[in-house]
Amino acid sequence: MEEIYMNKNRENFIKYSNDLCFHHLLVENERIRTLICQELVSDRKIISIKLKNAQHYGKSYYEKKFILAIDDIGDIYNIELQSYGLNEEILVRFELYNAELLRQQVKQGEDYTSAHVVRSLIISYGHILDNAPLYKCHFRIVDDEHHIVYPFNCAEITIIQLEYINQAINEMTSFNQLMYLFKNEKTI
Repeated sequence: MEEIYMNKNRENFIKYSNDLCFHHLLVENERIRTLICQELVSDRKIISIKLKNAQHYGKSYYEKKFILAIDDIGDIYNIELQSYGLNEEILVRFELYNAELLRQQVKQGEDYTSAHVVRSLIISYGHILDNAPLYKCHFRIVDDEHHIVYPFNCAEITIIQLEYINQAINEMTSFNQLMYLFKNEKTI
């Protein structure tokens, strides 16, 4: 019986949806990190990207960790795996993370325009946004009434809802292929 439990535990451990596995994949694989970050800036080519927080899990790998990366021009990328619901509390947390990452860049009395853009990518497993049945939702400040994008968007949040991966089946880019593997819980 214990052997069955250990095999099941190991099976869950090596899935992409496991926080520890996801963390390891991004920390150890620069190509995957770059691929994910490039998805957020389709208008330019990322030349290089480095980790800002290469923390490794200690005794307790259940702690929530996120990956921060910085690209060749200094933009910051927060990459997270979300296996819990996309409720109000979680969504506000994403905004607060971005705001804190912006705030940390500028010291009191410095020019605020020196802050680099913060881009968050949230990969959501099986939990969807209300009224947004879309594979990829990109959020930034916009005037809905006049359809004007705020001229100095420094914080963006993109949510990939794996539940809707079929919407991207006809456009299987390398990024979408990776998300397909995540959605279908392929093991490593």
